[in-house]
Amino acid sequence: MHSSKFANIVSGSLIALVNISVAVSVAALLFAQIDTRLMVPGIAILLIGTFVTGLGGALFSGYKSVICSPRNGLAPLFGVMIASIYASFGSEYSIGAEATIIVAFMVTTLITGLFLLLLGRLKLGNLVRYIPYPVSGGFFAGIGYIFIQGGLSVAGNENATLSRMVDSQFLQLALPAIVLALCLIAGKMFRDNRLAVPLILLLSVLIFYALLTVTGVSREDAALRGLLPTIEATGTLVPVFHFEFLQEVKWIAISHQLGGIVVVALMCAMMLLLDVSGIELIAQRDLDPDHELEVMGYTNIVNSAVEDSRECTMYRTPLW
Repeated sequence: MHSSKFANIVSGSLIALVNISVAVSVAALLFAQIDTRLMVPGIAILLIGTFVTGLGGALFSGYKSVICSPRNGLAPLFGVMIASIYASFGSEYSIGAEATIIVAFMVTTLITGLFLLLLGRLKLGNLVRYIPYPVSGGFFAGIGYIFIQGGLSVAGNENATLSRMVDSQFLQLALPAIVLALCLIAGKMFRDNRLAVPLILLLSVLIFYALLTVTGVSREDAALRGLLPTIEATGTLVPVFHFEFLQEVKWIAISHQLGGIVVVALMCAMMLLLDVSGIELIAQRDLDPDHELEVMGYTNIVNSAVEDSRECTMYRTPLW
């Protein structure tokens, strides 16, 4: 019994470390290429969403051994939303631009939560059975391509194009990221080794700073070379949004994102139900998809109240 409790504590701690790393990485993917001053609220939004989603799913899911974390597959959709809103402000930073982006995420989260809740109340959870595999596969393949391009753009500090792949400066920055990605893929192949991914992430950070120390490169110089993110204005992580900023919100820019918001809600429902189906196969027991929809609906409604931008939730099987 004591061994099992200790294993669960270790497992939970490792999952928390990985999810924190993922949240910060996705924040960099979404905001670093737009404006570094958006990094602080972006990181705060993702960390809060990770906490609320994980807590809500773990406490109220019908399968108590499930592990919940925000779905990162929708980051490209949010990337388009951020870029579009930022462009409506002349691609220049302002309090209005930051407030509008945060409110757009809050509205999207709220609408998605209400949509999931409605599906659950109407007992429509089994609709996922009618989604063709080619449709799902094509969607996930497209997301994978966008993530690869976005990851290389963040690593290389420039938009990743075919012409950039022969640029020595771009390759110097992107190659370590490619190597790390391959190491993470290899680590995840060892399913019985629970420490693989956390240790790879930890070792990569230690090696990075060790190389900076050996070569005599300061953190400021590393930031100038594109090796570290540059955050011009810091501040507190919470509260993410101040209500006095409401008067700065450009609501017309949010209304232009209605199509994207609808797509996010539909994709969240589809991904969530696909995850539930996968857990049913692994756990060899039936789950109530309508209950899971309602749980994640309520969770995302709470997320919207605490300035969360991660609407969709990924269900995963337990490590122990």
